[in-house]
Amino acid sequence: MSARRAAIAAAATILVTAVAALLWRTPSSSEPAPAAAIIEAQAIDSETQLTDEPVFIDEPTTTSTEAPTATLTHLVETPEQAAVRFLELTEEVVAVTPEEAAAIQRSVASAASADRLAASVLITMSQLQDEFPEGITVEIAPLGVTSTQVGDGWEVEVWYAAVATYGDIVAIERWETATYRVVLEDGEWRMDDLATVEGPVPTRPESVFATPTDLFIEQAARFSDDGIKP
Repeated sequence: MSARRAAIAAAATILVTAVAALLWRTPSSSEPAPAAAIIEAQAIDSETQLTDEPVFIDEPTTTSTEAPTATLTHLVETPEQAAVRFLELTEEVVAVTPEEAAAIQRSVASAASADRLAASVLITMSQLQDEFPEGITVEIAPLGVTSTQVGDGWEVEVWYAAVATYGDIVAIERWETATYRVVLEDGEWRMDDLATVEGPVPTRPESVFATPTDLFIEQAARFSDDGIKP
């Protein structure tokens, strides 16, 4: 193995750990409306269908333009689902600048941890970008999850496999467990801390050999996880 390839292989653990620290909260347009809004709309519709007579209201109604103080995140997601979503979405953030990555991290971190996590991401991603200017991609596949409620938050462990590809030079496989501490703030699950450790790692049969990097990239390009994400 060349010195260049050896250096890239040594950086694989750092990369996947750093990327796992980046969370991207992307609101979904398919999220259900609040139950109260649905019930109100159904009631109005039913009343309209029952009679053609005008409906008299004792008090005038007003429409509030204020944004809600909480989102539906905690109503439609469990802590486990949130942690898995955070991990999967890290595939997308490796293409942004270190400053953008730090800003993203800050926006989804808890108030108590935002400064610390954003600073760590900025330093790590800056180093990785300098080391690998040819580009980095990461493919992540969650394999299992377990969680424990701790105080006012949850610790969620996600076991996953990841493949980090550095330009067209090398693709490296990793098996790791990311432990997220998530807390509910302003109606959203936010990351309060993250620790990533190696394993558990299955034994690779001796008859199985790695696909050459150029062929691996060509074959992997045929696949997308858009159709299998929740």
